[in-house]
Amino acid sequence: MKRLILVAVVVLFAPSAIAQQSAENDIQVNGVAEKEVTPDEIYLSITLDESDSKGRVDIATQRNNMIASLKSLGIDVEKLLTIADMSSNYIKRKPSFVAAKYQLCLSSSEQVLAVYDALEKLNISNIDIVRVSHSKIEQFKSDVRKEAMQNARQVA
Repeated sequence: MKRLILVAVVVLFAPSAIAQQSAENDIQVNGVAEKEVTPDEIYLSITLDESDSKGRVDIATQRNNMIASLKSLGIDVEKLLTIADMSSNYIKRKPSFVAAKYQLCLSSSEQVLAVYDALEKLNISNIDIVRVSHSKIEQFKSDVRKEAMQNARQVA
């Protein structure tokens, strides 16, 4: 009976003794770094809708006026303007476009303001900023990680 109790005690306490022997001394340090970046990729969503003009101006005319206005601002429409979505009605075998959504990529806030002003003059007011980014975002992330590691070394 004494042997059984002795074996049970050894079996219960042996794993904790082994775990304590193999533990190493570790120190964890956190580093912090920040970088403020001005975006150079600003994506606008422009929606042309016949209901905005109460059916007086069709989508094709709005599109042509928008493209002419953007070209007058010096924006390369062929590269920077894409169609994001279109919807239409098919009534009495006569299809008509009801709405068209375009996406425009700009590189500065000055261009964004100029586009807002130019399209407002054309009574196109459905303009939203979809997202902003920077063309070198991965490089900036790498640089900030390096700065955070250097900060952590100084703290340690």
